[in-house]
Amino acid sequence: MTSYENPKSTPAEIVATGEKALVHLYKGKSTDTLDLLRFQEKVATYKASVHPKVLPPTSAAAQYHSFRVFHQVREWKGHKLGLEND
Repeated sequence: MTSYENPKSTPAEIVATGEKALVHLYKGKSTDTLDLLRFQEKVATYKASVHPKVLPPTSAAAQYHSFRVFHQVREWKGHKLGLEND
C-alpha cells in the first residue's frame, strides 16, 4: 500500500512518495532529488538560457502537489479527510 492509499500516512511519507514518483517521471536515479535534477538540467545540459517548462518542479512545489494528490486519491476512494464543515 502506497502512502497515498494509507489514510494514516504522515506528511513526510506523502512528500517522500511524491518526490520519488516525480524523480522517476523525470528519469532520475532513485538517489536523486528534484532539486538536483533541476540543477543538472539547468547547468549540465544547456549552453544558453533554460526554458522553465522543461525543468522538474522544485521540491517545495512537489510537496504541495503531493498533498493535493493524497487528498484526491482519498476522495476518489470515498474516504473523507475531515476537512469539510459538518
